[in-house]
Amino acid sequence: MPFRLEHLFIGAFWVAALASSVIAQMPFRPGEKVEVKRGRDWVSATVIKIDRSYGVQVRFSDLMDGMNGSYRFDRVRRPYEADAIYGGRVWRMAEGDHSTVAALLKVSKDDVTLRTEAMKEVTVKIEKLSTKDQNFLKRLNQQSQGLIEVQEKETRAVPFSNDGTVVVASDSSANVPLEADPIREALELAEGGTAFESANIWDRIGAIIPLGGTDQWLLASLESSKHDNPLPTRLMWVSIRKKRMSRMHLLPAQSQLKDYHEGSKMALMLEPGGSQTMLSVWKSLPSDSRPTPIISWNLSNGTRRTRDAGNWARFSSRKQVIARQSDMRITAYDLKDRKVLWVTDQARGNSSTPLLSPQRRYLFVPDADRVRVLDPESGNELTHYSLNNSALALAIADNGKDLLVVMSNKMVAIDITQPDSIREVDLGFLKPGASVTVKWLDGDVVCLSTTADEMLLFSIDRGIPLWRYQFDSSAVSGSLSDDRVRRVVDSHLLFAASVRERKPGHSTARGFGVGAVKLPGPKASGFVKYLKRDELVIFDGTEPVRIEIKAESGTPNIDESVIRANLIRQAQANGWTISDDATHALSAVIELGEPTPVRYQVPMNEQERLRERENVENRLRDQLRPPRAHDPVAGWNIRPNNFPSSSVGPSTDFDIPDSVVGSMIGNVITKTTSVRPTVSAITFLYGPEQIPVWGWGIVSTPPMLRFKSDEQALKFLHADRPADIRFFERINVPDTIVDPGFRDGLGLSRITPTGLEVQSSQ
Repeated sequence: MPFRLEHLFIGAFWVAALASSVIAQMPFRPGEKVEVKRGRDWVSATVIKIDRSYGVQVRFSDLMDGMNGSYRFDRVRRPYEADAIYGGRVWRMAEGDHSTVAALLKVSKDDVTLRTEAMKEVTVKIEKLSTKDQNFLKRLNQQSQGLIEVQEKETRAVPFSNDGTVVVASDSSANVPLEADPIREALELAEGGTAFESANIWDRIGAIIPLGGTDQWLLASLESSKHDNPLPTRLMWVSIRKKRMSRMHLLPAQSQLKDYHEGSKMALMLEPGGSQTMLSVWKSLPSDSRPTPIISWNLSNGTRRTRDAGNWARFSSRKQVIARQSDMRITAYDLKDRKVLWVTDQARGNSSTPLLSPQRRYLFVPDADRVRVLDPESGNELTHYSLNNSALALAIADNGKDLLVVMSNKMVAIDITQPDSIREVDLGFLKPGASVTVKWLDGDVVCLSTTADEMLLFSIDRGIPLWRYQFDSSAVSGSLSDDRVRRVVDSHLLFAASVRERKPGHSTARGFGVGAVKLPGPKASGFVKYLKRDELVIFDGTEPVRIEIKAESGTPNIDESVIRANLIRQAQANGWTISDDATHALSAVIELGEPTPVRYQVPMNEQERLRERENVENRLRDQLRPPRAHDPVAGWNIRPNNFPSSSVGPSTDFDIPDSVVGSMIGNVITKTTSVRPTVSAITFLYGPEQIPVWGWGIVSTPPMLRFKSDEQALKFLHADRPADIRFFERINVPDTIVDPGFRDGLGLSRITPTGLEVQSSQ
């Protein structure tokens, strides 16, 4: 599946340059009435003066007298240029001397729509324009490669009524059977992908949404992470079958693609803000020259409780959107009648994102000790599934019936059509405290990720790891709270990667590739299908286990009875038999580790300040000295031909002001000392040889702290540090032990922009 980086001129380059082009042709004049971009809004103002370095200085007409400001040229426009594709310029007719100053609003095959200074919109046949203007339109079309059209107008937020809003309470019977809600038949994918250029280093892939169909459509969003003057968000229509990006639509800067409703052909965008977040709906099709704004509205962010909590939103139908605000309130909006239908609160302390079933029939809401199932249309709670812990992540299979709930110590697979049929898998094989994202591959195999770099195939039915994947360094990762970039649909992994290609003239084109690869992939498919549990498991819990505590002499505050009680509790929870004569052992170790350097900070004394001043001066003289004639130019390995050398010889004869040195000297100094930390570890020892086959540990090294003096620091750092006894309470011991050689599966494949590459296999 090769990704070819097509040499596409990204229209956003051209769009970003519009303002400077307009200014060059139509300069602003003092006293002229203009509009200035402040936040999301354009505010009326009057030009005071123009400075090529600082921009346009204006006085706002809606603020108190004397309230002025200077703004970049690209944030100032004339009223008739609002929502225009191209700003004010002189347009001339092919016959006669008639000309007018107008902004370009719309271009079709045969005519253009212009808006004059008098705010009058006129449509003119292209053939009636002057040759110069016709050539201008041709260049405009060539620059955008026919792929780009700016939205017709910015959407304006409309209010939604709260009359008749239903507050949904958690009140339902547990484990009520539901009908399956599988993916659409048309949502079938194939391997393939394509690539496109990015505009600058601030661009990133924000989302990939699979849409399928005859052309195997993917909708990807290219979003700018730049806070100052970001480029517009670009929706890329990618056809896997055609292996090309067929259309690009521009949407407001900093908006994020959250969802796409296939039936109504509408994209859901979210613009995060400080006190308010804006949601907007746009009609977008690869056959359309531009997106069409439908509606937009504001969400009140309220009191923030959880990071990213207010960044989740989805279509629940063609006329309804469900969004979660930062205060963990989930709200359903009726787009047709512009009213709030229902609201419900997600439990405090649980920031896991809600989940819609494949065809949006059910809404799964993680709560404190349960998962609630709501009817998205009415908000009625249909049923709930009780848990013994908070849900960290949810996933539902393509079959629309297998719901996976990830908790801190286990995974639970629930068949919503037979909710009393529950499959549980212990998560003790994962690193304690790891953040987990999960996706179904099929009704048995799931994809687990605890980092952005790796993914593990795991069998729910067999309870064993199968195969590991490692993402290439170029791969793009998404947010753990709302991963819109990596998805598994129809046994295909959708992902994005940064790519580059050499162009004529030794320049480099940089961009992103998006596409899909079929899992499990070469060699892995056999293991995934036929690997048996007893081939990997070396301890299945049927043999007895003894409990042992090893506390090194000198370790402080060790209460062995508490540790032993925690280990016994873990073994009993796993269903193990405890025997003092057992061959296998669950062992707790508390010991003093090897001397470890730790850093601390104390205020500088006068001698240290003088020494630091001298070090700073020497460092500045070395870094700022003029280069010797034979020194290579910074940034070049070899001096280019005809590149002039410095005529100044080596010298350190220049003054460094005290204020410069002082600004580089802090009030504290960082020092280092060695301490012996306390190590707490738990291990499973296998067989007569007592081979460690599973275990985790924690080191009680103090963090870098600031003290008033060296004496106080050394007294604190060298004091006896008690072992972390609660570690043995927090740790989760797996009920079965997998051969450590196969803990990450029987092989490794690398996920790259060219597809899957098998790195190793057993």
